[in-house]
Amino acid sequence: MVHEHEKDSNFIYFLFFIFQCSKEGVKDSILAEEESLIGASMESLNKSVENFPSDPKVYFHRALRRIEKDDFGNALKDLNQSLSLLPDNQEALSERAELHFILKNYEQALEDYNRLLELDPFQRSYYYKRSMVYFALGDKLESVYDYLLYYDKENFNKNVFPASEKKKKRILLKKKMKEFKNNHEMIAEDFDFPFGGPDAEAYRRTQTYGTYNSIFDGLHLGEDWNGPRKGNEHLGDPVLTIADGLVFYAEDAGSGWCNVVRILHKIKDKEGFTFVDSLYGHLQDMNVNPGDYVKKGQQIGTLGNCRGKWVGHIHWEIREKDLPIGGGYDKKVPKEFVHPTQFVKKHLKKK
Repeated sequence: MVHEHEKDSNFIYFLFFIFQCSKEGVKDSILAEEESLIGASMESLNKSVENFPSDPKVYFHRALRRIEKDDFGNALKDLNQSLSLLPDNQEALSERAELHFILKNYEQALEDYNRLLELDPFQRSYYYKRSMVYFALGDKLESVYDYLLYYDKENFNKNVFPASEKKKKRILLKKKMKEFKNNHEMIAEDFDFPFGGPDAEAYRRTQTYGTYNSIFDGLHLGEDWNGPRKGNEHLGDPVLTIADGLVFYAEDAGSGWCNVVRILHKIKDKEGFTFVDSLYGHLQDMNVNPGDYVKKGQQIGTLGNCRGKWVGHIHWEIREKDLPIGGGYDKKVPKEFVHPTQFVKKHLKKK
């Protein structure tokens, strides 16, 4: 004799069995559809697009077939359509990024690789491919960052997120730099010395611009300044920005530099605008970050001695071109470097 609850139980098992079979059947049919698309001719793919215009897979597979035939323009249209229906499909994004690169649409390729790395930051190959895009765009620094991240396979996982955060900051800074350069109201109309209030009161040069230094066997590319008292008695004195501008570098540069701040200033001239970069080295502390807008006379740091490596002073440079930090000395003074005191006196507003 079969009890009622056993009947119910058997019926439930029966329903579950039917459900499993139907699920497997659906899965098999999907796989069969995928396989048919992979091996399909252009004619059948065109029919699939007509029959299933809202299915991203048919556009994706037709794009692959078109890429095989070097029909890149139409392949790109198919990939765009596929991604409009399924925006975060990594396969389609990856194919489109590579296709953009082939077609020299480097900005679009960069957008796709950025999105791919948002979706999967641990896919090492994306960093390598994005490094090539950056190189093609002429951004060699970002290209090197990505390549080193890709190359250091052993430490890749622990480096990904710190590198990603640094990249976000670099992207934000680039955006601010662009805004700064295009904003004609952000002009440095007055310059002054970076210490001691107006006209560097009581402060003194301890090494002048362009003088030969036997220790470094080179010419000094900036000026060294300290307070009226000798030695390290002025450690911690305020260091001020020489004019309005945008901070684009503020970090420990290592070696003999230690903390360095660099600020971009925009100057109006007869032809429009020119830009100069002021550099402040050996700081004990920094009071600004990259991306900060600063006003003339604002404190950006304090006088230091590079953690005891030098007697306390500030190394101050002015450049007319964005160059690597360098070493503070050279066999000859490059044309991009400017005499700091002469520059400030030339642009100092008459009281």
